[in-house]
Amino acid sequence: MIVLAVFLTALEGCAEEYLADPVLEPQDFMGVKWGQDVSSVAGLSETYRSEDGDMAVYIRSDDVKLFGRVKLDSIEYVFVRNKLTRGSLIAKGPYNEAALLKEALNTYGKETARVGDDYMWRFTDANVMFSSEPQLEQSVLFYTYLPRK
Repeated sequence: MIVLAVFLTALEGCAEEYLADPVLEPQDFMGVKWGQDVSSVAGLSETYRSEDGDMAVYIRSDDVKLFGRVKLDSIEYVFVRNKLTRGSLIAKGPYNEAALLKEALNTYGKETARVGDDYMWRFTDANVMFSSEPQLEQSVLFYTYLPRK
């Protein structure tokens, strides 16, 4: 999460020309619209809730755990004040980790920012970030809804 915060801070002042192709901007995460209320999403199971109750993480048992050809270990939905604001696609194992980055590049094109082994695609209202997490033996594709309107 610290890496995500550093990326977002670094991109705050970026000019419009650093945006990824707007045609490719995710309008949802796994079929759940950004800002959709948690109560309207069937099949969610809560796995974590913050102390103040504002943020909760969920999984769906009926999710197909694939991103293109990448086998995912898990898919997580993050709701803040009951609205979808983030999602994560988590891949484990060396083959799936490398494949996740390749699939992200195929899906979103050239990244708009890169720090070390982490890549980011900045869109108008959403960001997608690939992060390698060697200490956890996994890679994650983070989706974050950050409307600028």
